[in-house]
Amino acid sequence: MLVLKYPQKTSRTQKMASSLEVYAFASVPKTGTKSLIDGTKPRKRKRRRVYGNGQDVPIIANSRYQKIGSRAASTVGGGERLRVQPPREWFGKTDVILSKLLDSKTSLHEQRAAVLFSSVTAFDEADKNSLLRGLSDYIEKNRFAQDEAVLTVLGAAVRKYCMNMPVGFFDSTSSWFSPSTTQPVSSVFEMELSKGIHWRLTTLPFNEAIAAPELLSSLETAAGPYLYASRLVLSATAAVAMNLCIATLELGTRMGEDDRLLQFTQRMRATQNARLLRLVSRQLERDAKEVCNQSPKLAEKLNRLAACLPRT
Repeated sequence: MLVLKYPQKTSRTQKMASSLEVYAFASVPKTGTKSLIDGTKPRKRKRRRVYGNGQDVPIIANSRYQKIGSRAASTVGGGERLRVQPPREWFGKTDVILSKLLDSKTSLHEQRAAVLFSSVTAFDEADKNSLLRGLSDYIEKNRFAQDEAVLTVLGAAVRKYCMNMPVGFFDSTSSWFSPSTTQPVSSVFEMELSKGIHWRLTTLPFNEAIAAPELLSSLETAAGPYLYASRLVLSATAAVAMNLCIATLELGTRMGEDDRLLQFTQRMRATQNARLLRLVSRQLERDAKEVCNQSPKLAEKLNRLAACLPRT
């Protein structure tokens, strides 16, 4: 079976199986968050839902609730409403989801539904290439999106792709960080992509060789502007910066780029951004603690990197 999604969210996935309506959550980045966007039914009460050290906020809580698929005439607090309500035969039918995902003639409503449902559906190994191809096409077409509804679906596609891509596909994601001549890449997209890469690294065997020099360069380049971003006074900006830095450091560690990472940590220290240094240092220590039993050598490298980032 393919990797379903981030391990700490399986309970939310199970809720989807018996529901005809799938509500998309917009990830509200918070310092240290490992949140993700999945389809689930929101709670009736308008309040924040806290998971671990991050937050997933139902879009309805901040007047940003959306019914994915078709625009409704009414709006809540100026936000558009979108909802997915796929046919019952979609549930558990991977062939139907894949056909909608790969068919260029699929309507916008069904395409968004196919992406959301693929993110919470387990596929057979034989469907892996088709799934990755469909998700890759959707990401490539929408990676410059700034609309919240599109970004919600795009985040689901990015996470599913990253958690299932083989090591040989790592470098192919490097171009997704690059802006076009006229359009920048959304910071939300950068956060989701870097977070997906970080989580994919945690699922790989510790002795597996990784060679992704282009991706490592892209992560370094994308992280650069955030190191000085107004001292990262906003939680959203801090979350993007942290995920980009973590992905850079952990990918470089797995690749054996110790000297290069030392230079990168020196750049981070030079910013004198205490908040970012503290966030990244703590995350590295947590990851080192998780892998210490399986790979003491990797844990030692991560702890060494964390020690290079003072918590002042």
